[in-house]
Amino acid sequence: MVVDIIVVGGGISGMSAAYDAYKSGKSVIVLEARDRVGGRTYTIDTESGGRSDVGGAWINEFTQPNITKLAKEAGIPIIRQSIHGTAVIERTKNKIQTYEDHGTFELEEGMPEEDRLDEKRVVALLDELCELVDIEEPWKCERAEEFDSISFLGWLNSVGASQATKNGMASFIRCLFALELNDVSFLYTLHYFVCGGGYESLASNDSRGGQYQRMREGSMRVSEYIVTKLPKRSVKLSSPVQAVSQEGDICTVVTRAGAIYTSSAIICTIPSPLYSTITWSPMLPIKKRCYGQRSYMGACTKVVMIYDRPWWREAGYSGLGMSLVGPITQTMDTSDGEWKSSDPTLAPRQYSLSCFPMANFAIEYARLPQEERILSIKQHVARLFPSHAAEAMEPYQVLEQQWLNEEFSAGAPVPVLGCGALTAIGEEWRTPHGRIFFAGTEMATKWKGYMDGAVSAGQQAVADVLKVLPVKKALVNGVNGTH
Repeated sequence: MVVDIIVVGGGISGMSAAYDAYKSGKSVIVLEARDRVGGRTYTIDTESGGRSDVGGAWINEFTQPNITKLAKEAGIPIIRQSIHGTAVIERTKNKIQTYEDHGTFELEEGMPEEDRLDEKRVVALLDELCELVDIEEPWKCERAEEFDSISFLGWLNSVGASQATKNGMASFIRCLFALELNDVSFLYTLHYFVCGGGYESLASNDSRGGQYQRMREGSMRVSEYIVTKLPKRSVKLSSPVQAVSQEGDICTVVTRAGAIYTSSAIICTIPSPLYSTITWSPMLPIKKRCYGQRSYMGACTKVVMIYDRPWWREAGYSGLGMSLVGPITQTMDTSDGEWKSSDPTLAPRQYSLSCFPMANFAIEYARLPQEERILSIKQHVARLFPSHAAEAMEPYQVLEQQWLNEEFSAGAPVPVLGCGALTAIGEEWRTPHGRIFFAGTEMATKWKGYMDGAVSAGQQAVADVLKVLPVKKALVNGVNGTH
């Protein structure tokens, strides 16, 4: 089959790229390895008749226009993240502290005054340093080599952060990258903060931040909607790519099953750690290969506990829980509707808490047999909400998604770089290889790691492809002409 553009990967970046390419008048084929579209957005129908995201879930209509536009075009109701009530923090096992949830991860709550001031000092320093980082070429900032030579933990040590501050930052980085403080380059972390509008934006669940809203029908619905807008048979499921070659202006893709597709350009949206799973001819440039080798995914698991009633809300809790001791790093209320909504199109069909074992906690969690894994989550929720431990232990349905076990994800939520990689090979971040262009949320300069970044990266790849493809004649008022 011959088309203008082949898109490798049917996640939200690949599907938005295919949609943009098709609307630009190009023929397109999407090759998706899984038996579904959506990639790391994955929505499951629940026993209650609701829908639950076990992958990416959060958007913000005020700061993330690209994903919001697609969600609204698809007719998906957008609901606000619940932030009203009491939030809980577990700093040491069985020691629970509470504070009023105003939509931010207030990790300094409950700290001694000295530690509170230290955390504020460190956040202010982070904000100052973010000003130094160029969003397009972070490896060129004046202190790039210094920042890239140390991990985030190394930087915290260098500025004399207290142990309480380091513990709080460790929890935040686990939520953000599903990694530990010493796993990620400090320069990469600063750039990620800049892409997300700064530390406070990334840490907020209110109208300023990245966790403000969700889609009632689930985030996978966006990719499913795009499938309906493309010509039939444009999306090939269960079609993992085995080889990619290009000769002149002809690109060829071969799937593991032996299907062959030809195009004038390719948009590759698979995560960079998976570049090595494809045979490239000619080979990718050495820095591009090294980029794939030195980027990696975090260990991320999402467990959704579905209950017959919102016992935490009834007790005055928002559902936000944080733990520094695990196995859960964070809990959030992910009921699929607005609390006490009089609008039946927004009222919850299920009541759920999403629980996130992340980073080293997720690795230890994964080693347990399934029954022990789920029991450990139930027990931890009961520990976080001790006055309602009995209710916490009795979900009627539990959904579990261990992204580290996904062959075509290799983890979640976004590929990151360790020390030294960004300054050494960062210039290959988004560089095309001949007529092969690269997308995915990791390629975004705004909201990297989020769905909005995935959409914008896919759209940018299409814009770049259109610059090299020949202009086709089109029918205008029944006469051959050009747009």
